[in-house]
Amino acid sequence: MLARTAEGKDPKLQARFAWSGGVRSGSQYELAGTVTDAGADCQALWRALVTGRLEPFQRVLADPARAPAGLRLDPASSLARSAGRHHGFSLEVVVLRMAVSIRSIVEGKASITLSAGGDVAVTAQGSASREVDGFDEGRAPASSAPGTWLCTTPTSASGA
Repeated sequence: MLARTAEGKDPKLQARFAWSGGVRSGSQYELAGTVTDAGADCQALWRALVTGRLEPFQRVLADPARAPAGLRLDPASSLARSAGRHHGFSLEVVVLRMAVSIRSIVEGKASITLSAGGDVAVTAQGSASREVDGFDEGRAPASSAPGTWLCTTPTSASGA
């Protein structure tokens, strides 16, 4: 009798909802080189670097021929940009002790790297999952699509 009375006090309807999401992006610079002349152009480039203005280096990385005469940029130098996004939600409903839940998560991220040697590397990854559980039916289809591509820009040798 006590057990039946306790059952009557159980909630008949419960619901929970959760959402998460975010966007992120960033840049990463790897600069290596040798300064052989302390001329005005190299000094201006140095001042730009130490004050956080990286646009002049972006231009030099995009076209190493733009480097001042006193700067030899190492081909391992690079500029990388990345971006990513995450979106997800979950919903759970309990009616008279029967539960149904839905979860969905979508994620994607990409990165592009430009090296001083002229190589461009593109990396992209994405995934999506959706789960539905309820009434003794569990379905969880998911997909993922990672990929990496390497693109090179042909450079001509001097005089060729």
